[in-house]
Amino acid sequence: MKTESELSFDGGCEDNQHRRRGQVAVRLELAGLFDRAVRVWHRVAKQAPRADWRAYSEARVVYCRRQARALPDRRTRR
Repeated sequence: MKTESELSFDGGCEDNQHRRRGQVAVRLELAGLFDRAVRVWHRVAKQAPRADWRAYSEARVVYCRRQARALPDRRTRR
């Protein structure tokens, strides 16, 4: 029988999906595409099953918005 802590990490579909989107958001940040990263992080924050993951994603949204405003010439770079 699984304990309560093991149940939250059973590898469900929702867990993997928000993690994959988080990886995409990080890649967008590294590429300097902060406006796109904001959209992806926002979606991750809505889907993350744990409160601490949601808080981290929301913090990344704020960071990327600031970077997008500070570096307007890099926002549309492909």
